[in-house]
Amino acid sequence: MAAATLLSCNDKNVLSALFDSEGIPSKITSSITEELPALPGILPSTLRELQDRETKAIKSLNAESPARQQIEDTIQELSAIIQSIPEYSSAWNNRAQAIRMIVGDDLTAPVAASSTIYLDLCQAIQLAAVTSNSSPRSSVSPLQRRILASAFTHRAHLLYKASKSIAQDPSKRISLQAELQGVDSDMLEKMATSDFRQGGNYGNEIAKQMAVKLNPYAKLCGEIVREAMINDMKESGVMPSHISL
Repeated sequence: MAAATLLSCNDKNVLSALFDSEGIPSKITSSITEELPALPGILPSTLRELQDRETKAIKSLNAESPARQQIEDTIQELSAIIQSIPEYSSAWNNRAQAIRMIVGDDLTAPVAASSTIYLDLCQAIQLAAVTSNSSPRSSVSPLQRRILASAFTHRAHLLYKASKSIAQDPSKRISLQAELQGVDSDMLEKMATSDFRQGGNYGNEIAKQMAVKLNPYAKLCGEIVREAMINDMKESGVMPSHISL
């Protein structure tokens, strides 16, 4: 009988990445604690008022095709909320969502580059990730988790789309926001992958699926399987040997 092969830590990580059904690390980086303040630093009474204002502001966006003026009014009201309580992360996240309805989701487009969509999401993540002094660093409230899942996934989508756009036309890099200047398509995809993984960790199912799709080990495995299938078809005569895919 052959001696058992001991796997290195890296081998174990590779296998975990390939065969983990969620495509993300098995250890979730955050836990939900109901007893935590909904948003640290914001009093419950103030939070209720902010949520009421925010709900009214975004209500018109639930229509199938909201008018541009309705979207602009929503952005204006969310901006007013942010100005009154800058620590309210949900307003930053929803303002980015509303801006996207006007400027689209291509960060290399001038209209998007001149907007605050990317910075709004960065701010939403930074604020929502804050924990109370009495809680473990990895614990977040249900509201924090919802905001983080949404913001990470939205930012990941923007970064991923930008990576594809720049891969097709590298000259578009100059149109990116100042914070992303000098970042190439490969790095943008890595940033997107990291954000999708975080979004998945916080419970967004779409982010989990994208984390699987962009997993470098899974992509490598897919290429190996594809090549093996092609070779098998050529050997069996199903595919002519001179064809290259």
